[in-house]
Amino acid sequence: MRYPACVISLLFLLAAGCGARRETALKVDPELLAMVPADTVTLLGVKVDQVRSAPVYRKYGPRLEGSWVGTFQARTGLDPHRNVREVVGAIRDEHSLLLVRGNFGHQPGFQSPMPQPDARRFDYKGHTLIGSEKAAITILNSSTLAAGHAPALRQMIDRRGRTEGPSQALLAAIGKVPGGSQIWIASTAGPAAAAARVSGQEQTPQLAVYLDSVRSYYGGVSLRDGLSVEGRVECATPGDAGNLARIAKTLVGLGRLNVPDHQPELLRFFDGIRVDQEQSSVLIRIQADEAGFEKAVEFLTRESGGAGVMPSIPGLLR
Repeated sequence: MRYPACVISLLFLLAAGCGARRETALKVDPELLAMVPADTVTLLGVKVDQVRSAPVYRKYGPRLEGSWVGTFQARTGLDPHRNVREVVGAIRDEHSLLLVRGNFGHQPGFQSPMPQPDARRFDYKGHTLIGSEKAAITILNSSTLAAGHAPALRQMIDRRGRTEGPSQALLAAIGKVPGGSQIWIASTAGPAAAAARVSGQEQTPQLAVYLDSVRSYYGGVSLRDGLSVEGRVECATPGDAGNLARIAKTLVGLGRLNVPDHQPELLRFFDGIRVDQEQSSVLIRIQADEAGFEKAVEFLTRESGGAGVMPSIPGLLR
């Protein structure tokens, strides 16, 4: 990606993991939360049915999704547009889990051979896993599916019936996510560590230096009326928060300066970004109407080579 696209993507990461607290708490499917391993440091979620019904998503969804929806459907026989209602991703090193709520009863595609060369069916304690040791799925019941590395799925099956779920610290972070969020993230680890878990790659030294002071972050995205992103990053000290806020403001300024002359509409997106410091925290808010959101999507889609804006979930879509 060239510079403006990198700026937009980084600010989305910071803002979606950085919101002002609201009175209404975020509601997450309690059964999915109960299956989250206790050592999870980062949780992200998507209320797929709400996102799917958002006007801007109905219009720009295919460009946001890129190829991952087709890959998911090819590997599972399930259509995220019809079968999936809510998704919770638990990021924990190589044993990340994707927990999905929806309608999975009597899916013919689930019984067909998987297209991966090393795909197979294997039973574990009464459950059928399909895929490989690196990437497998299992339908737990007619409304619940889990995906990830096979060892992580076995661990999850071993824990079923026992109360576990996220740590108290992570639950506290989830409780601070704006209640109207359709896409959300909460973490008790710095974004450098979490991003490395998601991408499987270490971050650049320069970026790692800026993010190492981050102790936790949380935030959410709403697509009900254009784009609304609110997030908060908790740093080790007020000085660290000040440094991070200055970096974020600098990125916004440089992003505006690097907007191509033939795309002045992108300036509206950068004008909708606000960065504030509150003691040891950095608050980032992004507001964009439908026109500004459209230009940002077009730009990011073009810069990604058509791969889409949404990241893949490790262990499932790679």
